[in-house]
Amino acid sequence: MPMGCTYNNKDFTYTGPNGREGRCHLLVYQEIGRLPLVVAVALAGNSGAFITNAATEIANSVWGTQLAAPREGLLLNPREGLRLVEVRRQRNSTDEEFYEEFYEVIFTPAGQTLDPGDWQPTTRAQVEEIIGQSLILPAIKS
Repeated sequence: MPMGCTYNNKDFTYTGPNGREGRCHLLVYQEIGRLPLVVAVALAGNSGAFITNAATEIANSVWGTQLAAPREGLLLNPREGLRLVEVRRQRNSTDEEFYEEFYEVIFTPAGQTLDPGDWQPTTRAQVEEIIGQSLILPAIKS
């Protein structure tokens, strides 16, 4: 069964640890009994904080405002938090084509906030397997 996309903000603003604002396309997928999945895609022209550097702030913002009753255990096992996937899009220097890289980190509860685990590479196919559907991302603007 596919996870439902419960939040889709094409211009999500966040503040990095250095106080700089950044922007990304943010998607939140949830299903009762499963670890929520947050997908963050940097927007073209984002000159602010990188998603990697602001991941904890993004995760805590989603945890506090976008999840359906996370602290009541509706969606989460108490030992789990949420999974955040960063999508990095870069231009290949040899042929000018864009390519995507996917990285994930699982955040675990620490009182009323979340603490990050280690970043791990992942793939589009693995993300699509988790959500049970195709991952639709915004078009790349050159």
